[in-house]
Amino acid sequence: MTLPYRPWWPTSAADLSRLCAALTTIVDAWHARWIVQPEPLASCSDTASGTLAVRRWHDDAGVELRVVERSFNRLLRKALDLPTGMSLPPVGHAADIVEAFSDAMLADLVTRIGQGLSTNGWNEGGREADDHEQARLSVTIALADDEALLHLFVTPEWIRDNLPPATVHPKTPTTSRRSALAESRVRLTAIAGSCDISAAELAGLAVGDVLVTGTSLDQPMSLALSSSIDGTHTPVAQATPIRRESRMVMAVTSVEPIH
Repeated sequence: MTLPYRPWWPTSAADLSRLCAALTTIVDAWHARWIVQPEPLASCSDTASGTLAVRRWHDDAGVELRVVERSFNRLLRKALDLPTGMSLPPVGHAADIVEAFSDAMLADLVTRIGQGLSTNGWNEGGREADDHEQARLSVTIALADDEALLHLFVTPEWIRDNLPPATVHPKTPTTSRRSALAESRVRLTAIAGSCDISAAELAGLAVGDVLVTGTSLDQPMSLALSSSIDGTHTPVAQATPIRRESRMVMAVTSVEPIH
């Protein structure tokens, strides 16, 4: 008698690490979408313990997702920018709004995990125990203080047949420092001088008024790096202005050390 062929895949720590990586990427993206300042997700481990209240989803291939309500509500408060320790509204119009927001936030998480791991569609609620119950493997995503956010249970067969392949990042071609500097563009600004005036004088400034700077005509101007972020200028050289073909050009007279 010929036994039917069955693929064999020895599950290892590498498989769980790959599952952890895929799940963490999905949850990180969900986290960043709903929370302006997301807290780091501390860990993904191969343990799923605890008796906290959970909501469950499962598919027909033996995958089960459990979301810890207390941890989810903690992120919900952060998404709503509620003060630490403030309770969610229990009744009324505000409670209806929070409930709708919570449902959308949770549904997005469950949908993203289902799509990212290519499950066969989620069914909410518990599942019947079967022959794979004892053989299932589990991973846990935890928050920054190691409080569990969700648990994922899978079978060795699911890992063998459905686990997304490891993400291979293309190698970045190496570039010499000289080439990198040659391709980088910076903006230099010539600072002719500065002066101090009162706010009242500034408000009364008119065409024809003369402002006297602290720079004499025979003194070189500063050439400075201009920052587009905060508007600051970092002097890098001194230069003398020269007229050439109806343009002002700057002849460098000294160079400041760049740190």
